[in-house]
Amino acid sequence: MRHKTKKEIICILDTLQKAQDKVVKLLRKGSYIGEANKVLVECQRCAIQVGESIEKSEGVGTKAVSVLEAYCEYLYLMSENTDRKSLLALKEQMDNALHQVKCEVQENLPADPLKVVFMPYKASMWDCMESVWEAADVDERCDAYVVPIPFYEKNQQGNTINDCYEGNSFPAYVPITDYRAFSLEEEQPDVIYIHNPFDGANYVTSVHPEYYSSNLKHFTDYLVYIPYYILGKGLLPQTHMNLPAYQYADKIIVQDDEKAESLKDYVPEEKIIVMGSPKVDRLLKLNRKKREIIENEIPEEWRRKIKGKKVILFNVSVSGILKNSKYTLDKIQYVISRFENRDDVVLIWRPHPLVEATLKSMRTEMYAKYIKIKKKFVRSGKGILDETGDVGVTVIVSDAYLGENSSSLIHYFGVLGKPVMFIDWKVVKEETEEERRALPVYDFYIENESVFFVPGKVGMEHYLYKLDLKTGDLCVDTKFPGTASYEIKDYLCINKYT
Repeated sequence: MRHKTKKEIICILDTLQKAQDKVVKLLRKGSYIGEANKVLVECQRCAIQVGESIEKSEGVGTKAVSVLEAYCEYLYLMSENTDRKSLLALKEQMDNALHQVKCEVQENLPADPLKVVFMPYKASMWDCMESVWEAADVDERCDAYVVPIPFYEKNQQGNTINDCYEGNSFPAYVPITDYRAFSLEEEQPDVIYIHNPFDGANYVTSVHPEYYSSNLKHFTDYLVYIPYYILGKGLLPQTHMNLPAYQYADKIIVQDDEKAESLKDYVPEEKIIVMGSPKVDRLLKLNRKKREIIENEIPEEWRRKIKGKKVILFNVSVSGILKNSKYTLDKIQYVISRFENRDDVVLIWRPHPLVEATLKSMRTEMYAKYIKIKKKFVRSGKGILDETGDVGVTVIVSDAYLGENSSSLIHYFGVLGKPVMFIDWKVVKEETEEERRALPVYDFYIENESVFFVPGKVGMEHYLYKLDLKTGDLCVDTKFPGTASYEIKDYLCINKYT
Protein backbone atom coordinates (compact mmCIF):
# COMPACT_ATOMS: atom_id res chain seq x y z
CA MET A 1 0.00 0.00 0.00
CA ARG A 2 1.25 3.48 -0.85
CA HIS A 3 2.44 5.57 2.09
CA LYS A 4 0.16 8.33 0.87
CA THR A 5 -2.85 5.97 0.98
CA LYS A 6 -1.98 4.84 4.50
CA LYS A 7 -1.81 8.44 5.68
CA GLU A 8 -5.17 9.22 4.09
CA ILE A 9 -6.79 6.17 5.72
CA ILE A 10 -5.41 7.03 9.17
CA CYS A 11 -6.72 10.58 8.74
CA ILE A 12 -10.22 9.26 7.87
CA LEU A 13 -10.18 6.87 10.85
CA ASP A 14 -9.29 9.75 13.16
CA THR A 15 -12.19 11.76 11.70
CA LEU A 16 -14.55 8.80 12.22
CA GLN A 17 -13.53 8.66 15.87
CA LYS A 18 -14.44 12.32 16.37
CA ALA A 19 -17.71 11.91 14.44
CA GLN A 20 -18.95 8.95 16.48
CA ASP A 21 -18.15 10.77 19.71
CA LYS A 22 -20.35 13.61 18.48
CA VAL A 23 -23.16 11.17 17.54
CA VAL A 24 -23.31 9.69 21.03
CA LYS A 25 -23.66 13.16 22.54
CA LEU A 26 -26.46 14.05 20.11
CA LEU A 27 -28.40 10.81 20.71
CA ARG A 28 -28.14 11.12 24.47
CA LYS A 29 -29.86 14.52 24.23
CA GLY A 30 -32.80 12.83 22.48
CA SER A 31 -33.90 15.83 20.42
CA TYR A 32 -31.13 15.65 17.80
CA ILE A 33 -31.83 12.20 16.33
CA GLY A 34 -32.14 13.52 12.75
CA GLU A 35 -28.80 15.30 12.91
CA ALA A 36 -27.18 12.26 14.54
CA ASN A 37 -28.43 9.95 11.79
CA LYS A 38 -26.95 12.23 9.12
CA VAL A 39 -23.54 11.93 10.80
CA LEU A 40 -23.94 8.13 11.07
CA VAL A 41 -24.73 7.89 7.35
CA GLU A 42 -21.58 9.91 6.58
CA CYS A 43 -19.54 7.67 8.90
CA GLN A 44 -20.78 4.60 7.04
CA ARG A 45 -19.91 6.16 3.69
CA CYS A 46 -16.37 6.90 4.91
CA ALA A 47 -15.94 3.40 6.36
CA ILE A 48 -17.01 1.86 3.03
CA GLN A 49 -14.56 4.18 1.21
CA VAL A 50 -11.71 3.03 3.48
CA GLY A 51 -12.63 -0.63 2.90
CA GLU A 52 -12.67 -0.17 -0.87
CA SER A 53 -9.32 1.58 -0.77
CA ILE A 54 -7.79 -1.31 1.23
CA GLU A 55 -9.23 -3.94 -1.13
CA LYS A 56 -7.99 -2.03 -4.16
CA SER A 57 -4.49 -2.08 -2.74
CA GLU A 58 -4.36 -5.43 -0.91
CA GLY A 59 -7.18 -7.49 -2.43
CA VAL A 60 -10.12 -9.09 -0.64
CA GLY A 61 -10.03 -10.97 2.65
CA THR A 62 -8.03 -8.62 4.87
CA LYS A 63 -8.75 -8.45 8.59
CA ALA A 64 -9.02 -4.64 8.35
CA VAL A 65 -11.97 -4.85 5.92
CA SER A 66 -13.64 -7.55 8.03
CA VAL A 67 -13.48 -5.28 11.08
CA LEU A 68 -14.81 -2.34 9.04
CA GLU A 69 -17.83 -4.43 8.03
CA ALA A 70 -18.54 -5.07 11.72
CA TYR A 71 -18.06 -1.35 12.35
CA CYS A 72 -20.78 -0.56 9.79
CA GLU A 73 -23.15 -2.92 11.65
CA TYR A 74 -22.46 -1.02 14.88
CA LEU A 75 -23.27 2.24 13.08
CA TYR A 76 -26.64 0.82 12.01
CA LEU A 77 -27.44 -0.41 15.54
CA MET A 78 -26.57 2.97 16.95
CA SER A 79 -29.01 4.66 14.56
CA GLU A 80 -31.76 2.39 15.93
CA ASN A 81 -30.98 2.87 19.61
CA THR A 82 -31.25 5.75 22.05
CA ASP A 83 -30.86 3.81 25.32
CA ARG A 84 -27.99 5.31 27.28
CA LYS A 85 -26.40 2.01 28.33
CA SER A 86 -26.76 0.51 24.87
CA LEU A 87 -25.20 3.60 23.30
CA LEU A 88 -22.19 3.44 25.60
CA ALA A 89 -21.73 -0.28 24.88
CA LEU A 90 -21.93 0.31 21.11
CA LYS A 91 -19.51 3.21 21.34
CA GLU A 92 -16.99 1.00 23.12
CA GLN A 93 -17.33 -1.64 20.37
CA MET A 94 -16.92 1.03 17.68
CA ASP A 95 -13.86 2.49 19.44
CA ASN A 96 -12.29 -0.95 19.55
CA ALA A 97 -13.11 -1.55 15.88
CA LEU A 98 -11.47 1.69 14.75
CA HIS A 99 -8.43 0.94 16.91
CA GLN A 100 -8.13 -2.52 15.34
CA VAL A 101 -8.40 -1.13 11.80
CA LYS A 102 -5.80 1.53 12.53
CA CYS A 103 -3.37 -1.09 13.93
CA GLU A 104 -3.94 -3.34 10.91
CA VAL A 105 -3.24 -0.51 8.47
CA GLN A 106 -0.19 0.77 10.33
CA GLU A 107 1.44 -2.52 11.29
CA ASN A 108 0.18 -5.38 9.14
CA LEU A 109 -0.54 -3.98 5.69
CA PRO A 110 2.80 -3.93 3.85
CA ALA A 111 3.95 -0.50 2.72
CA ASP A 112 4.95 -0.02 -0.90
CA PRO A 113 8.38 1.52 -1.52
CA LEU A 114 8.42 5.30 -1.44
CA LYS A 115 8.11 6.74 -4.93
CA VAL A 116 11.02 9.23 -5.06
CA VAL A 117 11.30 11.36 -8.20
CA PHE A 118 14.23 13.55 -9.25
CA MET A 119 13.33 16.31 -11.72
CA PRO A 120 16.48 18.03 -13.03
CA TYR A 121 16.33 20.26 -16.08
CA LYS A 122 20.01 20.93 -16.92
CA ALA A 123 22.22 17.87 -17.35
CA SER A 124 25.24 19.93 -16.24
CA MET A 125 23.55 20.48 -12.85
CA TRP A 126 22.78 16.81 -12.24
CA ASP A 127 25.75 16.57 -9.87
CA CYS A 128 23.72 18.45 -7.22
CA MET A 129 21.31 15.49 -7.09
CA GLU A 130 23.42 12.46 -7.93
CA SER A 131 24.52 11.30 -4.47
CA VAL A 132 20.95 11.67 -3.16
CA TRP A 133 19.65 9.65 -6.12
CA GLU A 134 22.31 6.97 -5.57
CA ALA A 135 21.22 6.58 -1.94
CA ALA A 136 17.55 6.30 -2.93
CA ASP A 137 18.35 3.94 -5.81
CA VAL A 138 19.98 1.33 -3.55
CA ASP A 139 17.44 1.71 -0.73
CA GLU A 140 14.89 -1.12 -0.87
CA ARG A 141 12.34 1.20 0.72
CA CYS A 142 12.44 3.49 -2.32
CA ASP A 143 11.62 3.36 -6.02
CA ALA A 144 13.77 6.11 -7.53
CA TYR A 145 13.00 7.79 -10.86
CA VAL A 146 15.05 10.37 -12.77
CA VAL A 147 12.68 12.43 -14.91
CA PRO A 148 14.48 15.31 -16.68
CA ILE A 149 12.00 18.06 -17.47
CA PRO A 150 11.73 20.40 -20.48
CA PHE A 151 12.65 24.06 -20.28
CA TYR A 152 12.64 27.20 -22.42
CA GLU A 153 15.24 29.77 -23.35
CA LYS A 154 13.99 33.36 -23.40
CA ASN A 155 14.83 36.50 -25.35
CA GLN A 156 15.32 40.02 -24.01
CA GLN A 157 11.56 40.57 -23.92
CA GLY A 158 11.00 37.42 -21.88
CA ASN A 159 9.45 35.52 -24.79
CA THR A 160 10.27 31.86 -25.48
CA ILE A 161 12.82 31.41 -28.27
CA ASN A 162 13.91 27.78 -27.84
CA ASP A 163 12.31 24.63 -26.46
CA CYS A 164 14.99 22.56 -24.71
CA TYR A 165 15.26 19.07 -23.30
CA GLU A 166 18.51 17.46 -22.08
CA GLY A 167 17.30 14.02 -21.10
CA ASN A 168 19.76 12.45 -23.55
CA SER A 169 22.78 14.22 -22.04
CA PHE A 170 22.87 12.55 -18.63
CA PRO A 171 25.54 9.98 -17.65
CA ALA A 172 24.92 6.56 -19.22
CA TYR A 173 24.56 4.90 -15.80
CA VAL A 174 21.56 7.07 -14.88
CA PRO A 175 18.29 5.45 -16.05
CA ILE A 176 16.11 8.16 -17.55
CA THR A 177 12.31 8.19 -17.52
CA ASP A 178 10.78 10.31 -20.28
CA TYR A 179 8.65 13.08 -18.78
CA ARG A 180 5.99 12.43 -21.45
CA ALA A 181 5.55 8.90 -20.09
CA PHE A 182 5.41 10.01 -16.44
CA SER A 183 2.05 11.36 -15.30
CA LEU A 184 2.31 13.24 -12.03
CA GLU A 185 -1.41 12.93 -11.53
CA GLU A 186 -1.31 9.15 -11.86
CA GLU A 187 2.00 8.52 -10.11
CA GLN A 188 1.51 10.89 -7.14
CA PRO A 189 5.17 10.71 -5.98
CA ASP A 190 5.86 10.56 -2.27
CA VAL A 191 8.92 12.81 -2.72
CA ILE A 192 9.98 15.13 -5.56
CA TYR A 193 13.46 16.69 -5.73
CA ILE A 194 14.07 19.84 -7.81
CA HIS A 195 17.08 22.08 -8.38
CA ASN A 196 15.41 25.01 -10.15
CA PRO A 197 14.04 27.45 -7.54
CA PHE A 198 12.98 30.21 -9.96
CA ASP A 199 9.80 28.86 -11.59
CA GLY A 200 9.03 31.63 -14.11
CA ALA A 201 11.19 34.32 -12.48
CA ASN A 202 14.44 33.68 -14.38
CA TYR A 203 15.26 36.09 -17.23
CA VAL A 204 17.21 33.52 -19.25
CA THR A 205 15.46 30.17 -18.87
CA SER A 206 12.26 28.75 -17.45
CA VAL A 207 11.17 25.20 -16.81
CA HIS A 208 7.81 24.31 -18.34
CA PRO A 209 5.00 25.80 -16.18
CA GLU A 210 3.72 22.28 -15.52
CA TYR A 211 6.89 21.77 -13.45
CA TYR A 212 6.84 25.00 -11.46
CA SER A 213 7.14 24.25 -7.75
CA SER A 214 3.67 25.72 -7.23
CA ASN A 215 2.21 22.99 -9.46
CA LEU A 216 4.45 20.10 -8.36
CA LYS A 217 3.28 20.60 -4.79
CA HIS A 218 -0.22 19.49 -5.85
CA PHE A 219 1.13 16.00 -6.65
CA THR A 220 3.44 15.19 -3.74
CA ASP A 221 3.50 15.22 0.04
CA TYR A 222 7.17 16.20 0.11
CA LEU A 223 8.77 18.69 -2.28
CA VAL A 224 12.52 19.14 -1.72
CA TYR A 225 14.76 21.84 -3.22
CA ILE A 226 18.49 21.10 -3.59
CA PRO A 227 20.67 24.09 -4.62
CA TYR A 228 22.35 23.69 -8.00
CA TYR A 229 25.49 25.51 -6.81
CA ILE A 230 28.22 25.23 -4.19
CA LEU A 231 29.46 28.13 -2.07
CA GLY A 232 32.35 28.98 0.22
CA LYS A 233 32.09 30.32 3.75
CA GLY A 234 29.52 32.93 4.66
CA LEU A 235 25.86 33.68 4.08
CA LEU A 236 23.80 32.94 1.01
CA PRO A 237 23.98 35.59 -1.74
CA GLN A 238 21.16 38.11 -1.47
CA THR A 239 19.80 36.89 -4.81
CA HIS A 240 19.13 33.48 -3.25
CA MET A 241 17.48 34.62 -0.03
CA ASN A 242 13.89 34.58 -1.25
CA LEU A 243 12.96 32.56 -4.34
CA PRO A 244 9.59 31.26 -5.63
CA ALA A 245 10.23 27.59 -4.78
CA TYR A 246 10.89 28.41 -1.12
CA GLN A 247 7.19 29.04 -0.64
CA TYR A 248 6.14 25.60 -1.88
CA ALA A 249 9.08 23.38 -0.88
CA ASP A 250 8.59 21.27 2.23
CA LYS A 251 12.34 21.10 2.73
CA ILE A 252 15.24 23.27 1.52
CA ILE A 253 18.67 21.68 1.68
CA VAL A 254 21.54 24.02 2.56
CA GLN A 255 25.27 23.49 2.69
CA ASP A 256 26.12 24.62 6.22
CA ASP A 257 24.85 26.40 9.33
CA GLU A 258 25.74 29.86 8.00
CA LYS A 259 23.53 29.35 4.94
CA ALA A 260 20.74 28.06 7.18
CA GLU A 261 21.01 31.11 9.44
CA SER A 262 20.76 33.49 6.48
CA LEU A 263 17.48 31.89 5.34
CA LYS A 264 15.66 32.06 8.66
CA ASP A 265 14.24 35.52 8.01
CA TYR A 266 12.69 34.31 4.76
CA VAL A 267 11.37 30.78 5.35
CA PRO A 268 10.18 28.84 8.41
CA GLU A 269 13.12 27.29 10.22
CA GLU A 270 11.57 23.80 10.11
CA LYS A 271 11.89 23.81 6.32
CA ILE A 272 15.68 24.14 6.40
CA ILE A 273 17.95 21.08 6.49
CA VAL A 274 21.76 21.33 6.76
CA MET A 275 23.13 18.39 4.77
CA GLY A 276 26.31 19.59 3.08
CA SER A 277 26.50 19.57 -0.72
CA PRO A 278 25.79 16.56 -2.97
CA LYS A 279 28.11 18.25 -5.48
CA VAL A 280 31.02 17.66 -3.10
CA ASP A 281 29.95 14.02 -2.64
CA ARG A 282 30.17 13.46 -6.36
CA LEU A 283 33.45 15.33 -6.79
CA LEU A 284 35.18 13.22 -4.16
CA LYS A 285 33.80 10.06 -5.76
CA LEU A 286 35.18 11.10 -9.16
CA ASN A 287 38.54 12.02 -7.68
CA ARG A 288 38.93 8.50 -6.30
CA LYS A 289 38.75 7.14 -9.86
CA LYS A 290 40.79 9.87 -11.59
CA ARG A 291 43.11 7.47 -13.42
CA GLU A 292 40.20 5.42 -14.73
CA ILE A 293 38.45 8.60 -15.93
CA ILE A 294 41.53 9.81 -17.83
CA GLU A 295 42.19 6.41 -19.37
CA ASN A 296 38.65 5.41 -20.31
CA GLU A 297 36.04 8.13 -19.90
CA ILE A 298 37.27 11.38 -21.44
CA PRO A 299 37.29 11.92 -25.24
CA GLU A 300 40.36 10.74 -27.13
CA GLU A 301 41.02 14.34 -28.22
CA TRP A 302 41.26 15.39 -24.57
CA ARG A 303 43.55 12.50 -23.72
CA ARG A 304 45.90 13.38 -26.57
CA LYS A 305 46.01 17.11 -25.80
CA ILE A 306 46.52 16.91 -22.02
CA LYS A 307 49.18 14.17 -22.09
CA GLY A 308 52.32 15.41 -20.33
CA LYS A 309 50.94 18.91 -19.83
CA LYS A 310 49.50 21.02 -17.08
CA VAL A 311 45.79 21.54 -17.60
CA ILE A 312 44.14 24.90 -16.84
CA LEU A 313 40.36 25.17 -16.68
CA PHE A 314 39.16 28.59 -17.87
CA ASN A 315 35.64 29.53 -16.81
CA VAL A 316 33.50 32.60 -17.40
CA SER A 317 30.19 32.83 -15.57
CA VAL A 318 26.86 34.35 -16.54
CA SER A 319 27.08 36.99 -13.81
CA GLY A 320 30.61 37.85 -14.90
CA ILE A 321 29.48 38.51 -18.45
CA LEU A 322 26.55 40.65 -17.35
CA LYS A 323 28.65 42.74 -14.97
CA ASN A 324 31.64 43.14 -17.31
CA SER A 325 30.07 43.24 -20.76
CA LYS A 326 32.40 46.02 -21.85
CA TYR A 327 35.44 43.76 -21.44
CA THR A 328 34.05 40.22 -21.82
CA LEU A 329 34.83 39.38 -25.43
CA ASP A 330 38.25 41.02 -25.45
CA LYS A 331 39.10 39.29 -22.18
CA ILE A 332 38.17 35.85 -23.52
CA GLN A 333 40.28 36.42 -26.63
CA TYR A 334 43.21 37.64 -24.55
CA VAL A 335 43.16 34.63 -22.22
CA ILE A 336 43.01 32.22 -25.17
CA SER A 337 45.92 34.00 -26.85
CA ARG A 338 48.16 33.54 -23.79
CA PHE A 339 47.99 29.74 -24.21
CA GLU A 340 48.17 29.42 -28.00
CA ASN A 341 51.92 28.96 -28.23
CA ARG A 342 52.52 26.98 -25.06
CA ASP A 343 53.74 23.39 -25.32
CA ASP A 344 53.69 22.74 -21.57
CA VAL A 345 50.16 23.89 -20.77
CA VAL A 346 46.75 23.27 -22.34
CA LEU A 347 43.64 25.39 -21.81
CA ILE A 348 40.20 23.84 -21.29
CA TRP A 349 37.64 26.56 -21.90
CA ARG A 350 34.34 25.73 -20.25
CA PRO A 351 31.68 28.39 -20.79
CA HIS A 352 28.82 28.38 -18.31
CA PRO A 353 26.00 26.24 -19.76
CA LEU A 354 23.70 29.29 -19.93
CA VAL A 355 26.16 31.76 -21.49
CA GLU A 356 24.74 31.59 -25.02
CA ALA A 357 21.15 31.72 -23.81
CA THR A 358 22.06 34.74 -21.67
CA LEU A 359 23.68 36.58 -24.56
CA LYS A 360 20.67 35.89 -26.79
CA SER A 361 18.33 37.14 -24.08
CA MET A 362 20.18 40.00 -22.42
CA ARG A 363 23.24 40.96 -24.52
CA THR A 364 22.12 40.35 -28.09
CA GLU A 365 24.79 42.68 -29.53
CA MET A 366 27.54 40.37 -28.19
CA TYR A 367 26.17 37.03 -29.33
CA ALA A 368 27.52 36.87 -32.91
CA LYS A 369 31.07 37.85 -31.91
CA TYR A 370 31.05 35.38 -29.03
CA ILE A 371 30.10 32.53 -31.41
CA LYS A 372 32.87 33.66 -33.78
CA ILE A 373 35.45 33.51 -30.95
CA LYS A 374 34.23 30.06 -29.93
CA LYS A 375 34.42 28.66 -33.48
CA LYS A 376 37.90 30.10 -33.98
CA PHE A 377 39.08 28.49 -30.75
CA VAL A 378 37.76 25.09 -31.86
CA ARG A 379 39.27 25.40 -35.36
CA SER A 380 42.69 26.25 -33.95
CA GLY A 381 42.81 22.83 -32.28
CA LYS A 382 45.18 24.17 -29.62
CA GLY A 383 42.83 23.98 -26.68
CA ILE A 384 39.75 22.09 -25.56
CA LEU A 385 36.22 23.49 -25.63
CA ASP A 386 34.25 21.75 -22.90
CA GLU A 387 30.49 21.79 -23.42
CA THR A 388 29.88 18.43 -21.78
CA GLY A 389 27.23 18.04 -19.13
CA ASP A 390 29.71 16.97 -16.46
CA VAL A 391 31.89 19.70 -14.98
CA GLY A 392 33.10 17.29 -12.29
CA VAL A 393 35.10 15.26 -14.80
CA THR A 394 36.68 18.44 -16.16
CA VAL A 395 37.70 19.56 -12.67
CA ILE A 396 39.24 16.15 -11.99
CA VAL A 397 41.49 16.24 -15.08
CA SER A 398 42.47 19.91 -14.54
CA ASP A 399 45.44 21.04 -12.48
CA ALA A 400 44.29 24.60 -11.76
CA TYR A 401 41.40 27.04 -12.21
CA LEU A 402 41.52 30.35 -14.08
CA GLY A 403 38.53 32.67 -13.95
CA GLU A 404 36.43 34.87 -11.71
CA ASN A 405 36.61 34.81 -7.95
CA SER A 406 32.79 34.71 -7.82
CA SER A 407 32.34 31.43 -9.71
CA SER A 408 31.20 28.39 -7.74
CA LEU A 409 33.86 26.38 -9.61
CA ILE A 410 36.56 27.77 -7.33
CA HIS A 411 35.01 25.72 -4.53
CA TYR A 412 35.34 22.53 -6.60
CA PHE A 413 39.08 23.19 -6.81
CA GLY A 414 39.17 24.16 -3.15
CA VAL A 415 37.63 20.83 -2.14
CA LEU A 416 40.41 19.02 -4.03
CA GLY A 417 43.18 21.35 -2.83
CA LYS A 418 44.01 22.59 -6.33
CA PRO A 419 45.21 26.16 -7.04
CA VAL A 420 42.91 28.89 -8.34
CA MET A 421 43.91 32.01 -10.31
CA PHE A 422 41.61 35.01 -10.66
CA ILE A 423 41.27 37.20 -13.73
CA ASP A 424 41.13 40.99 -13.87
CA TRP A 425 38.44 41.80 -16.42
CA LYS A 426 40.08 45.08 -17.42
CA VAL A 427 43.35 43.48 -18.47
CA VAL A 428 42.69 42.61 -22.12
CA LYS A 429 46.15 42.98 -23.64
CA GLU A 430 49.76 42.22 -22.81
CA GLU A 431 51.54 44.91 -20.81
CA THR A 432 54.43 46.68 -22.48
CA GLU A 433 57.80 46.75 -20.77
CA GLU A 434 57.17 50.36 -19.82
CA GLU A 435 53.77 49.47 -18.31
CA ARG A 436 55.28 46.61 -16.33
CA ARG A 437 57.93 48.89 -14.88
CA ALA A 438 55.46 51.67 -14.06
CA LEU A 439 54.15 52.13 -10.53
CA PRO A 440 50.91 54.09 -10.31
CA VAL A 441 50.99 56.54 -7.38
CA TYR A 442 48.20 58.82 -6.15
CA ASP A 443 50.37 60.95 -3.85
CA PHE A 444 53.90 61.10 -2.49
CA TYR A 445 55.99 62.82 0.15
CA ILE A 446 59.49 64.24 -0.47
CA GLU A 447 62.08 64.48 2.27
CA ASN A 448 65.68 65.40 1.58
CA GLU A 449 66.54 63.45 -1.57
CA SER A 450 64.02 60.63 -1.11
CA VAL A 451 60.43 60.14 -2.24
CA PHE A 452 57.96 58.17 -0.09
CA PHE A 453 54.84 56.65 -1.68
CA VAL A 454 52.44 53.70 -1.75
CA PRO A 455 52.13 52.01 -5.20
CA GLY A 456 48.64 51.32 -6.48
CA LYS A 457 49.69 47.91 -7.74
CA VAL A 458 48.54 44.47 -6.62
CA GLY A 459 51.04 42.98 -4.19
CA MET A 460 52.67 46.30 -3.31
CA GLU A 461 49.76 48.32 -1.91
CA HIS A 462 50.35 47.41 1.76
CA TYR A 463 53.80 48.99 1.96
CA LEU A 464 55.32 52.46 2.14
CA TYR A 465 58.22 52.58 -0.34
CA LYS A 466 61.25 54.85 -0.35
CA LEU A 467 62.90 55.88 -3.62
CA ASP A 468 66.41 57.37 -3.44
CA LEU A 469 66.46 60.12 -6.07
CA LYS A 470 70.26 60.04 -6.27
CA THR A 471 70.86 56.33 -6.74
CA GLY A 472 67.45 55.21 -8.00
CA ASP A 473 67.32 52.53 -5.31
CA LEU A 474 63.82 51.45 -4.25
CA CYS A 475 63.15 49.77 -0.90
CA VAL A 476 60.33 49.07 1.55
CA ASP A 477 60.29 51.60 4.35
CA THR A 478 57.24 50.41 6.33
CA LYS A 479 54.60 47.67 6.20
CA PHE A 480 51.18 48.96 7.19
CA PRO A 481 49.64 47.11 10.14
CA GLY A 482 46.19 45.52 9.99
CA THR A 483 46.08 44.94 6.24
CA ALA A 484 45.06 41.68 4.61
CA SER A 485 46.49 40.29 1.39
CA TYR A 486 43.10 40.36 -0.36
CA GLU A 487 42.48 44.06 0.39
CA ILE A 488 43.38 46.60 -2.27
CA LYS A 489 43.80 50.17 -1.02
CA ASP A 490 44.63 53.44 -2.74
CA TYR A 491 46.29 56.03 -0.49
CA LEU A 492 45.15 59.43 -1.73
CA CYS A 493 47.32 61.47 0.59
CA ILE A 494 50.84 60.79 1.91
CA ASN A 495 52.18 63.04 4.68
CA LYS A 496 54.57 62.86 7.62
CA TYR A 497 53.64 63.46 11.23
CA THR A 498 56.24 63.86 13.96
